[in-house]
Amino acid sequence: MFYYHGPKVAAQMGMTLAMVCAIETLSWAWINTRMPHFGMLIARGQFAELDVLFKRLFWITIGLATVSSLGLLELVYWVQARHIPLGERLLPLFPTILLLVQRILNVAISDMSFYLRAHKQEPLIVNWLMTALLTGLSTWTLG
Repeated sequence: MFYYHGPKVAAQMGMTLAMVCAIETLSWAWINTRMPHFGMLIARGQFAELDVLFKRLFWITIGLATVSSLGLLELVYWVQARHIPLGERLLPLFPTILLLVQRILNVAISDMSFYLRAHKQEPLIVNWLMTALLTGLSTWTLG
């Protein structure tokens, strides 16, 4: 970002991305802290209980990521519309929306990967690599 778009856009990207990543990390906390319980349920063969727990936690994390993202969008809109100096340090609304949508989808994919890892499987490696590639390409081309 710094090389292609200059220090201002790079700083805006960094500041906005830090806020978006905080939302993602907060959302993951609901399911990530239950991983040992997932393992215990699998070891006991209680797959129906595991599925109920996973589905509940999945929707909690998606809901939390969505509500938090909407809150961040409101904050970005509010500070930029009122010309508060913080607004100049954040990306404009549209690129922020793109980042947040990608991160909400990433929360969903991560939840599924947590579930699969509890079964000691890693079938989503191709998805992770494609996500990383697309994130890099979109950052490079969209700035």
